[in-house]
Amino acid sequence: MLEELKLLTEEMIAQQQQFNAMFDICADMLCIASLDGYFIKVNQAWTSTLGYTELELLSKPFITMVHPDDIQATEKEMAKLKKGLSVEKFCNRYKDIKGKYKWLEWKARIYNQIIYASARDITERKEQIQKYNIAFQKCPIGMAIINTDGRFTDINQSFCDIMKYSKTELKKMSVLEITHPDDLELSRSYQNKIINQEIEAYKISKRYITKDKENICVDVSVYPILDSNNQVSYLLSHIIF
Repeated sequence: MLEELKLLTEEMIAQQQQFNAMFDICADMLCIASLDGYFIKVNQAWTSTLGYTELELLSKPFITMVHPDDIQATEKEMAKLKKGLSVEKFCNRYKDIKGKYKWLEWKARIYNQIIYASARDITERKEQIQKYNIAFQKCPIGMAIINTDGRFTDINQSFCDIMKYSKTELKKMSVLEITHPDDLELSRSYQNKIINQEIEAYKISKRYITKDKENICVDVSVYPILDSNNQVSYLLSHIIF
């Protein structure tokens, strides 16, 4: 009996050591937290990302590190956890030891009134998206993002100025709705080819019909945006009037 108990204890210790090793070497920011808003355990990724010591992270409510503009949304996600719901792909900003904010993307579950969560530093991705959005919106030529059904999902102001439509109006429309009837077949053909990845990109001259019914000639260059499975999910269109 004593021998069995000893073996069981040794096995439990070994499993705990394995858990601790995996916990600490994980590149994601893993944590265990209480429902009253304190970290119970954090891995090394937390200290390397935010610069605090483990003691500093455990000794204060984690909400004190959250960006003021994200506190309300964070509290809403905490309320979901308290109801037993999961948190998926929630993003907020945490202040690092230098006073700068890092964007974190969260996944969290609750088990036996304890929160188990992982966070990933997506600051670089957020900054890249912000730079792209600025370039997209401020570009002097018309630009549009189109889904595989041919409908507009995003448009810059230059394209709105060309077409005399607002962004809201264009987002309710498809490319074919503003295309001159005589150019529909050409547009459909190239759109299908690029979606089916028969061509890598294309450039054509065609006519659009503006909101005030004016026919205008434009040069359109279209490039595919691929998803994680290397399939075309959207099309990026450059429109020069």
